[in-house]
Amino acid sequence: MVISSDKPETLNELIHLRDSGFGRPHPRHGLRLLYWLACECISYDGSLATLECTPASGDYGFHYFENRENILPSPKEEYFYYEVGNLNKPNAQALPSYIRVNYYSNWADRNSDRVILSVGPWNIIDRIYVTEHQGKGRFDRECTYRISKGLMNIIKNLELSEFLRQMGEDPGIRQTNQAYTLSTVSNVASTSRAQAHITITGPEPRSQPQRSTGFWDYCTIL
Repeated sequence: MVISSDKPETLNELIHLRDSGFGRPHPRHGLRLLYWLACECISYDGSLATLECTPASGDYGFHYFENRENILPSPKEEYFYYEVGNLNKPNAQALPSYIRVNYYSNWADRNSDRVILSVGPWNIIDRIYVTEHQGKGRFDRECTYRISKGLMNIIKNLELSEFLRQMGEDPGIRQTNQAYTLSTVSNVASTSRAQAHITITGPEPRSQPQRSTGFWDYCTIL
């Protein structure tokens, strides 16, 4: 018999998400992960939310979440929990660069944030949760929250830079070990559906050396 956990607190407003501490401090990736889900990976039809990928196939590093510690209530019949956010997983490299930008830094918690979705037939989403991974399959119950569909809609209507600003991130922060500014990250996010292209500027082409004036330059051909 599976004993369900107490229901995690539901976050309905941006201020609730900010005060929860999820995805912070910088350079954790959870806020960017949540933004990507809201804007690019979930479609909305009124109160109906549908996942626009196939979590059972491992898209974007999605994988089955077993809920071994019972940090979440049991899902509804025919619904299953799927987790995303582990940047070590196969296919996680398909996540946008603004999520993965700090993965190769030396910061200890750069890969601790997770989003868990209860997904049913036809990829219909019942509930969305955020949590923190503590290593060795353990999750922090005290840092686990449910994200309301209303909050996801609020996030969906913001630019990434504005969302991060409202979450308390300094717009002037530079990403670790990268020449990324927050404005660059925001531009990548806003164009990612069309596949943003990064142009690498190389050195200026070298001009041809000037030819010295020789004897024949002074001769006139009659």
